[in-house]
Amino acid sequence: MLAILVLTSLCSRCLLTETRIAPAFYKQATLLSHPDPEVGSYRLKANVTKLQRDASKPGSWEARLNEDDISAWLIQQLPLQFKQPKHPGVSAPRIGIQQNF
Repeated sequence: MLAILVLTSLCSRCLLTETRIAPAFYKQATLLSHPDPEVGSYRLKANVTKLQRDASKPGSWEARLNEDDISAWLIQQLPLQFKQPKHPGVSAPRIGIQQNF
């Protein structure tokens, strides 16, 4: 029983430590945040609206969304449209899009 308790405690500590490490893209995204979140947010909304219109019609369609515009939307609109997270340390969300899968 003691071994299970110790193992569970170690696993929990490792998981907690890993959740506090910011990925490399996040550090870069917060340093180089969008110069004008309002412009990037507007551009993202316009692209998504166009995608919705195009996808409702027969035929092919395409959309190009970039991480700067998505992050700009997160900066500007996320706090306005969704309840703020209550967990400490959860703030300033950003995304990173990787080219290679």
